Amino acid sequence: MRGKKVSGFRRRIQAKRRSLNFNKHRKQADFKWIPKLLISLLEVAIIIGAAYACVFFFGKAVYAIGDSMAPNIVEDDALLLNRFDYVFRSPKRGDVVAFKVGGREEASVSVKRIIGLPGETVWINGGKVFINGEIFDESETIPVISDAGLAVNEVVLKDNEYFVLGDNRNHSTDSRFASVGNVDGEYFLGRVWFNLKKGRFGLVE
Repeated sequence: MRGKKVSGFRRRIQAKRRSLNFNKHRKQADFKWIPKLLISLLEVAIIIGAAYACVFFFGKAVYAIGDSMAPNIVEDDALLLNRFDYVFRSPKRGDVVAFKVGGREEASVSVKRIIGLPGETVWINGGKVFINGEIFDESETIPVISDAGLAVNEVVLKDNEYFVLGDNRNHSTDSRFASVGNVDGEYFLGRVWFNLKKGRFGLVE
C-alpha cells in the first residue's frame, strides 16, 4: 500500500514537471512574433517615408497666375513642381520654373521659362533674343518681342543669375522689367514638370 502511494506521488510529480516544461516552451514561443512585428513596422515606416518624399519632392502644386506662359500654361492651371531635380544639377535653358520675385515669402508665385544662364549675355534686338551675341533659335509659336525692356542693352548675368521670359512674350512681366529682373537660382521653388488641369493634363515642356 505504501508503495502504491509513493508510485502515485511520483506520477503526480512527473506530471507536474511535464506541465511546467510545457508552460516554459509555450512562454518561449510567445516571443516569436516580436521580430515579425518589428519587420512589419519597418516596412510600413519605409513606405510612409517613400510616400512623403514623393509628395514633398514631386507633388507640391502651384497655380498659374495670368497668361504669361500661354498657350502652354494659362490662368489657374494646377502645376506640379519637381523640387528634387536641382539637387543634382543646375537649372538649364528651356526649363519652366516657379519662383518668388526677390525670394520674398509674401510674393505670389511666378512661372517663366529660363532663357539666359549664369555668365551669359542676353540682348533683345529686332524682336529677337540674342545670347552671347548669337540669335536664340526658338519655336515659331513664340511671338516677336515688341518691348525689349532692360534687354534693349546687353544684360550680363552674374553667378547663379538667370534671365527668364514668359512664352507669351508681349503679355509677360519677366526679366525684361525691373520689377522682376534677373532671378537668383536660390529663389527657384522647383522645375514645373506636370500640369494637372483637365484638358491640359500632362508633362510640361
